[in-house]
Amino acid sequence: MGQAQQHRRLPDRPLQAGNERSPFYLQYSPAYGRWVFNLASSDQLRPAAYYTAVDGEQPQVGAWTHLVGTYSQDTQAATLYVNGRAAGSAKVPSSWKATGSLNIGGETTTRYPGPTPG
Repeated sequence: MGQAQQHRRLPDRPLQAGNERSPFYLQYSPAYGRWVFNLASSDQLRPAAYYTAVDGEQPQVGAWTHLVGTYSQDTQAATLYVNGRAAGSAKVPSSWKATGSLNIGGETTTRYPGPTPG
């Protein structure tokens, strides 16, 4: 999906359009220094919570990395896969369905108040 960059977010992250925001962000997080799969608790400008699956290992700088994020409504679990291995998971007690298009390389929100969490 992309290369790890120190202290930079990846502009080519995939996301899906909701009315106010994307329900998920699959990206490198400078805050964690890791790959993350963030899920917003609601389709609001400022959702009450974010649920984050974090890779347990630091990314290799300069190496291309394959990222996949999955969510199971049955188990209420989000899992981040890095290069085919389950790298992190998070319990997601609330979720919502976005009906917009899947976008790669853009931001989907109506009035974003600040940086993407994580």
